[in-house]
Amino acid sequence: MSTTIVFEPGHRGRDGAMYVAEELAASMAARLMPAAGASIGGRRRARRLAAIAEREAAALLVVPVEDPSPMVASLVGRPTAEIVRAAPCPVVLVPPALADAKPPLLVGDHVLWAVADHRDGGCAPVAARMAQGLDLPVTVAHVLPGGSHALSLDELRSGGRLAGWFVDGLLRTLAEHDPWLEDRSTARLSSGDPGRELRRLGDEEGAALAVVGCRGRGSLRAAALGSVSAHLAHHGATPVVVCPPGASHAWDGGLTGHAAA
Repeated sequence: MSTTIVFEPGHRGRDGAMYVAEELAASMAARLMPAAGASIGGRRRARRLAAIAEREAAALLVVPVEDPSPMVASLVGRPTAEIVRAAPCPVVLVPPALADAKPPLLVGDHVLWAVADHRDGGCAPVAARMAQGLDLPVTVAHVLPGGSHALSLDELRSGGRLAGWFVDGLLRTLAEHDPWLEDRSTARLSSGDPGRELRRLGDEEGAALAVVGCRGRGSLRAAALGSVSAHLAHHGATPVVVCPPGASHAWDGGLTGHAAA
């Protein structure tokens, strides 16, 4: 796995993204590469950042969320969405709530891994590596449609609900990537609006960062999942690691578990 983290500095001295990148680099023993002077335009900025990340074989691309107002975004698009689509690696979105914050910023008692379906299993090496570097357990979060209320994994299993077995499988996958996580990973299942529920889990229950998947381009499913990551990145106070399709594959061979450390 690459040991380079590319980051885009914030504008006008807003250094939240730089601080997050520095803390991630320290946790992963990675070097930092600033990508200053990116174009303002969404697609041009995205292409330039993607090119730098590709050239450096970056493990992560860290960017501040500085999207325009909803009215402007409806006309020109959201720059962060363009960056995630173009990126060759997972993208860490630093929310506006952290733009002017001072370090440490990756403060919490767990890494939140938000999963929608089986395809998010590809994010497992990223979630495991984040947890390993920060010395934190992982909380696997799955939100079901319906009214807002908490559901226990045992309730889902006893009712024969597929979601229970699905999350069980994700917990096993985490343990395969890092045996240290086998007894330190938990599941949180709830129902309701995915964005709000995941934001609650991230902000109210002390997540250092959140890891979410991305469905790719041009589909209704992609737009739906994109709305979840966008909600977390715009309204939450937790950095969001977004894993585009295929972007986390390079992480598979570069993990060293706690048991081997």
